[in-house]
Amino acid sequence: MPAQAPEGDQTVLVSRSGKAAGALLQPADWARVTRFDRGTWSACYESSAPDIRPSSDTPLLQSCLLGDQCKARYGWGQSPNIALHGHALAEGAGGFDGGRTPATGSFTQHAVSGRARPRRSCLAPRCDAPHALASPPAAAPHPPAGLAAAQQLGLPISDHETLFSTPEDLDALEALFLAFPYPQHRLYVRKGHGFFLLGQTCEEVQRVLEGVVAPIALQQLQQPAGQQ
Repeated sequence: MPAQAPEGDQTVLVSRSGKAAGALLQPADWARVTRFDRGTWSACYESSAPDIRPSSDTPLLQSCLLGDQCKARYGWGQSPNIALHGHALAEGAGGFDGGRTPATGSFTQHAVSGRARPRRSCLAPRCDAPHALASPPAAAPHPPAGLAAAQQLGLPISDHETLFSTPEDLDALEALFLAFPYPQHRLYVRKGHGFFLLGQTCEEVQRVLEGVVAPIALQQLQQPAGQQ
């Protein structure tokens, strides 16, 4: 289990941008994000190669992995160690093209992040300007049943859509964190973007992914096109 982050520490491990759907993460596929600046929308990070850059969802993933800072900011009684993001449950998703391209319905396309143990690293330090955080590729149509299923389960769902991985996207996610505190709630849905699943361990997150998210996504894929 990752160690508790020291007060003021922003270090998290984030999966790389551009990971193919279904591909297993390798040790080199992680970036160690040491700082994210909301004012300039830029991240400083360390990675094993220049083309290994953190997911463009880094601002959203990091926002829920800041230890005691999350407790103070959102009124949480506990802080998670793991955050998993995927595009399932995101009916009517809009991307960077102003909402014309819907997001993918595949729960295997995801970003994952975790609080990092403080340690020395041989990773090369880098700092990206706002435009350099890689954007997700153009996405395939998303079946509309996912959001309805999330509503039936009573999951926290934001009430409006924004462009992906923008300040507005982060504000909407943090509004959910404030209204539905962790750990009473662990699975959040950004309308038009996807789910954010929080937990203490990888095993816990996997149980919820396989027990709640995956059945919904598989049901969507199995439905005839006219019934989705």
